[in-house]
Amino acid sequence: MSAPFTIALTESELVVLHDVLGKLSDREDFERLVPDRGDQQAIHNLVCLFERENPISFLPDYEARLNAARAEVRLEP
Repeated sequence: MSAPFTIALTESELVVLHDVLGKLSDREDFERLVPDRGDQQAIHNLVCLFERENPISFLPDYEARLNAARAEVRLEP
């Protein structure tokens, strides 16, 4: 078993990654896109972790917050 590894994310990065990985793991063709079961499990684990750490995903204004987070994460001005 691997030792835990900690990374630092901004709240905006967390929101964006949670959304992207959640959408990916919910796709009907997820197993085709990510054929390795270890990769699939790692993505599912991250989605669960992000859900626990990202309470805004359940708020009514989630889309607006997600769009604001995307704008903050973008490198372009």
